[in-house]
Amino acid sequence: MRIAGIDLAGAATLQEKQFAFDKALKILIRPRNQSDRTSFRKISRWLVESCQVGRFDENIIFRRVIDFALEASGPESRNPAAVFTSILKKELGYMS
Repeated sequence: MRIAGIDLAGAATLQEKQFAFDKALKILIRPRNQSDRTSFRKISRWLVESCQVGRFDENIIFRRVIDFALEASGPESRNPAAVFTSILKKELGYMS
């Protein structure tokens, strides 16, 4: 998946995937304040830790979560960051 020159599929290591994910997420859902930036960092860290313990497949989960971000950033969304977090809680059991 390519978003504004960011290639999630081309990242080889988990850290590269995390870096590409972080950049793509900030493009899709522009953080409005420090709380959004902190939330995005926590989500990214949670995804990496979940991959490391085998809960998620690192080759699939980052693209899936980017799809959630696309869904949350739709034109009808007044607070995309909150919608995104809500989707993660519902779909993946994310606990902030």
